[in-house]
Amino acid sequence: MKKIGILGGTFDPVHNGHIGMAKGAMEECGLDLVLMIPSCVSYLKAGMGVSDAVVRLEMLKLALEDEERLIADDLEIRRGGNSYTCDTIRELSKEYGKECLLCYIIGDDTLLSMHRWKEPEVIFEGCRILTIMREHEKTSPEVTAQLEFLQKEYRADIKLLDVPVMDISSTMIRNRVKDGLDLYHLVPLRVAEYIRENKMYL
Repeated sequence: MKKIGILGGTFDPVHNGHIGMAKGAMEECGLDLVLMIPSCVSYLKAGMGVSDAVVRLEMLKLALEDEERLIADDLEIRRGGNSYTCDTIRELSKEYGKECLLCYIIGDDTLLSMHRWKEPEVIFEGCRILTIMREHEKTSPEVTAQLEFLQKEYRADIKLLDVPVMDISSTMIRNRVKDGLDLYHLVPLRVAEYIRENKMYL
């Protein structure tokens, strides 16, 4: 069975931590490819001055130019409006069919709040959840309780991964640009050049 990973996010900008998550999940779980999907409008970040979706998509495409199995997918941007994961899973399920296993890649912080998202049952029914441990241990009480709850409530298929985590965030990148600091080893070179040439985040 073909296995396709999905990594959503604002990607403002995409950085090496995002790419590390995608590659790590792909390697550990034997994914055939990973779709990296920038949100159109993130309802969770309303009023936070997020860059235009077309710009974020362009940076993502530049970052993945040399990556054969990481794909910049504009599904949520084409759909427009608020980006809800349940709608994305519905669309991808129709596109790829039952012969394909969708694997949604998240961080453990997201695992703890995912049941509050719009129509979480659609997400848990439609894909396996691959969780990268960034803030908690696999055996922490918070994670253990949430796993039990999600499996009982939604029969969720959740796998906790051992992917190494890079201590990078998009907020860190934007702040470094404002402070005139370099982005060496933090974002792909083409992304750093795009940010500089377009005077972003100043």
